[in-house]
Amino acid sequence: MDQTQATIRSKELGALIDLVTDVDPVAQPFLHFLPQLLEQKILHPISLRSFVVFAQAAIKRDTDPLLRDALHILNQLIDPLDGVFTHPFASDIF
Repeated sequence: MDQTQATIRSKELGALIDLVTDVDPVAQPFLHFLPQLLEQKILHPISLRSFVVFAQAAIKRDTDPLLRDALHILNQLIDPLDGVFTHPFASDIF
């Protein structure tokens, strides 16, 4: 990763952290722990920008049925206490 890519990644991760700072870890563990999962490179094959866009949409349009269902599924995969995957196979999804 060159300096430009590292700068872009840092800015996008910062934007994501700003988005999810106030998200309740019990109600929305996936969004709350998303920056941590990305920093650990558990979700690395997916574009960081895509996660920022998803988080923005999930927070702003939490009544959208598709987003709500997707987030419900993702929340089931994350332990709300420590942010780790609740099922051994869950990390294989990403």
